Amino acid sequence: VNFSSDTLCIPEAVQFSVNLSNTKYYVIDYGDENTVSYNYQENPDTTIYTYQQGGIYQPSIELIDSAGCNHKLLELPKIYGDSIHADFKTNSPIICDLKNIQFLNRSRSTFESQFMWLFGNNDSSLLEFPVYSYLKDSTYEITLKQTSPLGCIDSAKNIIKVIEAPVPSLKIENENYCIPSKTSLELVFENSEFTSDSIYFSINGSEFITGDSIVNTFLEKGEQTIKYTIEYADQNCVLDSTFTLSF
Repeated sequence: VNFSSDTLCIPEAVQFSVNLSNTKYYVIDYGDENTVSYNYQENPDTTIYTYQQGGIYQPSIELIDSAGCNHKLLELPKIYGDSIHADFKTNSPIICDLKNIQFLNRSRSTFESQFMWLFGNNDSSLLEFPVYSYLKDSTYEITLKQTSPLGCIDSAKNIIKVIEAPVPSLKIENENYCIPSKTSLELVFENSEFTSDSIYFSINGSEFITGDSIVNTFLEKGEQTIKYTIEYADQNCVLDSTFTLSF
């Protein structure tokens, strides 16, 4: 018994070639919990079976003669199948910041794959989860290429628009950093051609507070996490930034 391939890119069909004697029926256990019985007179040379899931499979074959006697052949070689699918996303198709753009790799595979990212500007990365910075505003076609150790290949493409939105400076007014501490936080924009539709502040994961400035009284000592979110309506993008204050 021979088969056409022992390394598969799922789904893939395998041709099992049989050359038997004194056999009326033969039963193939394909190693994936599927077993099929064949009449040797009707299927004397080959059978074709398609594996649908990735994994390592140990097929076996049992022979049955006309008298009903069974004989199981020695163990066949293992079959390795890899099921891969390349996929990724960014936080948004329109990104307000050129720097430190995170690419979330959502690809799947049975065995550990290798990846190549093409960022649409002749630059690339072999990291699984790259963080990348662009040099100028533009629209970029991102390509993710996935290659499995069995030679299976898949790819995914997405288009993103990258904009260098203005990053405001943060003005902090506080008499001291002793608890309780009444603190004023204000975002200051300089010469911005963008229009900010909405600005939100969040303190230690609390609900967002709207406005480009807030006053908050901090009651606990230690590091306090402040996050602001700016929605630029004219560019249809969102800018997030997080910083800490210590009291």
